[in-house]
Amino acid sequence: MEIHHLLAKINDKATELAVKTERLFLACFGEEEQAPIGGYAYLADDKIHLHGMVIQLDGKTMLEHKSVGTNPIAVAKEVADVLIKAGAMDIINEVKQEIQ
Repeated sequence: MEIHHLLAKINDKATELAVKTERLFLACFGEEEQAPIGGYAYLADDKIHLHGMVIQLDGKTMLEHKSVGTNPIAVAKEVADVLIKAGAMDIINEVKQEIQ
């Protein structure tokens, strides 16, 4: 427990929340590291800003969505849901077939 207390002193809460949001976003797709998914989160004005995208390997198609909010789960889910509805899983599956 003492190590947790020491690490808490040097932890940056904004970075922790941004990284948590990015990881939650990626987890929404249930994919491995090879999927063409990107997410960038940061905090500004006490809100989480997430920019998520899914890109074809040839770069011809790129799906993007941005969201702002205070709940990392809700922000991550909104961005993922919009991308999935726009065809992200088709791009991910196509890429998986190409790299096999």
